[in-house]
This record gives sequence, structure tokens and C-alpha cells, in this order.
Amino acid sequence: MQSKINLTIAICTFNGAYRLPALIEKLLYLTQHPIQLANQENLNWEIIIVDNNSSDNTAQIIDSYQQQFAENQLNYIFESRQGVAYARRRAIQEAKGEIVGFLDDDNLPKDNWIAAAYQFFQQHPQAAACGSSIQGIYEIAPPANFERIASLMAIINRGEKAFITKRIMPAGAGIAICKQAWVDCVPKTPKILGRTANSIASKGEEIEALLHMQAGGWEIWHNPQMQLSHHIPRDRFQPEYLTQLCRSVGLSRFQTRTIILANWQKPPAAIAYFLNDLRKIFKHIIKYRDSVKNDLVTRCELELLIACLISPFYHAKLHLHKSFR
Repeated sequence: MQSKINLTIAICTFNGAYRLPALIEKLLYLTQHPIQLANQENLNWEIIIVDNNSSDNTAQIIDSYQQQFAENQLNYIFESRQGVAYARRRAIQEAKGEIVGFLDDDNLPKDNWIAAAYQFFQQHPQAAACGSSIQGIYEIAPPANFERIASLMAIINRGEKAFITKRIMPAGAGIAICKQAWVDCVPKTPKILGRTANSIASKGEEIEALLHMQAGGWEIWHNPQMQLSHHIPRDRFQPEYLTQLCRSVGLSRFQTRTIILANWQKPPAAIAYFLNDLRKIFKHIIKYRDSVKNDLVTRCELELLIACLISPFYHAKLHLHKSFR
């Protein structure tokens, strides 16, 4: 009889043939060091790699590694619907573990990451999700003041104590999910698709799922014992990329702010958010008036704030466009 799977590691990837080998090698190393539970049994875990309609040789790379793992420990899943939100839902659907730990294909978990994730849920049965501490590994030095926007690139340092978070949600990279909480609370069809192919135009798919679980009475945590590194290539620090990243995060804000509100609540919420965003823009310009033109991070912050301000109008335009197609 096959042993019960305690935890599933899920990796959602698009054209990840170049990035995946380092992560798979790390996980292969971890399989050689069994994790013992309190009852003296070993923790049983599996890996699911969800190929989100890649056009490179991602499938062949995964196939070349499968024979190095125990039978059925490294599993390949193809998801044709483009968007990381679909890939995450497919991973939850296919996972055999009661806990699903999500890693991006450019992440490397610390040796104790799996044990720290599983043990956390044993100690906190009301937890729906817990996020990791994430250290950046940079190909080139980040721009000055990068720490002010680092969280937008899933670089997370929120202290050394675990805590329940009410407003600031964990990053999708390195997040561990209670499968039952997801199944009970998260709609099968996402409103926010997340990254699609090479586009970052729709951000916030993990926030949508987390908000639904939070609204269902579950807890969302930050767990600093779960640690990993995130490889950031040099092109992520190009002004065009950083500006587009901040713009896309800002444009998604109306959705993530109102996704669990009733329709009648959305207009007054939009007005309140608009006025608050307008206040933040003026405050930012006054505070950084001498550097807003010359400092990349300051410009990116302003781009984020402006995108937040126009987010309701952006989504209203999208809705009208879909209605009249």
C-alpha cells in the first residue's frame, strides 16, 4: 500500500527549461535527507510541476529528471489555460498532500523549508496559508533604495517572529497552503489570471485566493522559519521592467481591494480609495520632489500610486470592452 502523502511541492512554470534544473537538483538533494515526524515516521512528499503551456523544452527537462526520483515523486502536469491562477488551481486539484507548498521556478528553498512548512500547519490548524521569508540573489546590484519596492519582486523580510497578517498578504512564491481551506473557499474560476506567458499585466492572483480563504474564517500567516532565495536576473532591474511591474501591481489594486465586496459596496469603496490614493500621490511628490526625476525607485513608487488611482477606471473600461464585443 502506498504511504500517505503529507505535503505536495507545486512548481508552476512557463518556459522554465533554463531555470528549473537548479530547483529540481535542490529538491533531489532534499529527497536524500528524510524528514522525521514526531511519531518517528518519515514525512512523505511529492513534487508537481505544472507546465503552463510552455513553448520551450520544459517537458523534456522534467522528463530527464524523473527517473532520478522515487516512483511518482516528481510529476509533470500540463495546463493549457494560460495564467498562473489556472496553474495554481490545477496544482491544488492534482496535489495528494494535505499541504501544498508553492515554489517559483527561480526559487531555491533552504534545507528545512519543507519541514518548517508542514510543522507550522500542525501547530496552527486554523491556518489557511503561511508565507516565507525570501532573500534576493541578484545578478547585478539593485538600484538605490530598492528595498522600498523589493516586496513587489517577492523579496520578503518581515522579522523573525511568526504573525497573522490581516492586510499585507504573503507573496505567491514560497507560500504554503492548506488544501482543504482552498477547496472550501476559493472559486474554481479566477477573476485575476496573474502572469500570462511573458506578460505581467495582471498581478494579484495569489491575493484573490488568500482573501477568499480569509473571508471564510481561516488565518493567513507569515512564517519566518520558511526561508528561500529568489534569483533575480539583470533584466528585472531595467527601468522599463520595474516601471511596468509597478504599473501592473497598481492597476490590479481595485480588483484585490474589492474582490470580496458585494457589488453595492464597490462604488463607495472606489471613491474612498480614490481620495486616499490621491492624497498619497501628493504626499509622495512633496516628500520626494527633489529626486522624483532622477531616482528610479522614486519614479516607480509614483507609477504605482498613479496606477492605483486609475485602477477603477481601467477595470471599468475593460468591463465595457468585454460587454460590447
